[in-house]
Parts: sequence; structure tokens; C-alpha cells
Amino acid sequence: MKTPLTFALAALVLGSFSAAAQSTVASPASVSPAAAPNPKMLEVYGWFLGQQMELYSFGFSEAELAAVARGIAAAARGEESAEPIEEVGEALQAFLAARPQEVQEKRVAAGREEERAYFAELDASGTVKKTASGLRYEITAAGTGPKPTLGSTVVAHYTGRFVDGRVFDSSVNRGEPAEFPLDGVIEGWQEGMQMIGKGGRIKLHIPGDLAYGEPGRFGVPPAKTLVFDVELIDVRNELPRLAPAAP
Repeated sequence: MKTPLTFALAALVLGSFSAAAQSTVASPASVSPAAAPNPKMLEVYGWFLGQQMELYSFGFSEAELAAVARGIAAAARGEESAEPIEEVGEALQAFLAARPQEVQEKRVAAGREEERAYFAELDASGTVKKTASGLRYEITAAGTGPKPTLGSTVVAHYTGRFVDGRVFDSSVNRGEPAEFPLDGVIEGWQEGMQMIGKGGRIKLHIPGDLAYGEPGRFGVPPAKTLVFDVELIDVRNELPRLAPAAP
């Protein structure tokens, strides 16, 4: 896990943001007065800074986040920091080095416990099937067309949820199905999609190790169990490779 060096990174972020903006300017003569930024625009800018500095990895409480925001506000006003940097620098560096690992371990433990409780209840219901890998699934429509293989490209509509029902990703909400090579997605999808044919529907209950694992990904916490409702719209298999001509 990367440990952000806040001061240096902040300068790099501001520089990259400024450079990106300047790269779109043809010449000084073409510059028009900048429109006054609206609150949403500034909120996006703050989000960008927070992303680049990996603030999520610190698991800040509301009180801690408020303290960080006060420091940012002081810097934006050209004020001095609350404490001389020379006096807190060593402790701050130790915090930056240790906190992300502590937060990660807690998030992984929480994900594992959520998974254990969820699957214990799901298995007891008797409504789902389980594979040797630990994937649980419910086929609601088998489909009448060909089944994909790992070499296939599939077109699918899906909605992905956490076990508490919150949607984290949905092609349905975007209004456009997704197309991707099956061997390029998470293992739970690879296994589950091969169980149905074109036109089929399946609900996948995917344990963390068959999803994004302990690292997680943006928008998905570590070791998180995921639930997908999937409709397989099309299967596009690889063309067979021709044997080389005889010499």
C-alpha cells in the first residue's frame, strides 16, 4: 500500500491540476476571464485532491476529517499551520506510515466477518447452490443460446450490490450493457457466467476472495462480499485459429 507524503504530494497534485488546465490554452490572447466556480465544481476539486492524496486509506473519523479540513482551509488562506511543522513532523511521518496498514487490517477483518454472517444465513435458507470455490448462485433463467467460455466476449446487463443492498455499480442504471472478455473479470463472474446461456439470468453471491480480495478497489472495500444480478445478452466466441499451412 502506498503511503502518501502529504506535503510533497499536495504540491504535485496542485501542479498537475494546473498543468492540465494550462495545456488546453492556445495562447494568452485566447484566454477569457474564468467563470466563477460553483460549489459543485469546487467540491469536485476537493474530491480530486482527496483522491490523489489517498485520504480514504487513513479511515479518518469525522473529528479527524474536520481537523484536516481546517488545516487545508488555513493553507488556502495563506495562514501558518496550527503547530510548527518542525515540532510535529516526526510524529506526523510516523502516523502517515502506520495508520493506513492499521485501517486496512480492520477493514479486512470487518469484510471477513460480514462474509461469514451473510453466507451462514444464506446457506441456511436453502435457496442457493454452492460451488467448490465458495461461489453461491441462483439461476433464474438458464438461457436458450450458447454458453460462454473463458475465451468468450460477453455482453451483459448487471447490477452489483453489497450485502446490505446498496448498489455500487450498474449497467442497468447507465442504460447501456457492458461488453468484456470473460477472462478479464473477477473469478466469481468467470465461474458463474459459464453456467448460463445467451438470454439467461443469474444471481451471483461472490465471496471476497472471488471478487476484489483484500486490496479491494475504488468503491469496493477490502474483502467485500458482492451480489450481482446478471442478464447474459450475447456471447461472442473467439474465432478458431487456423492451422499453419504445410511447408
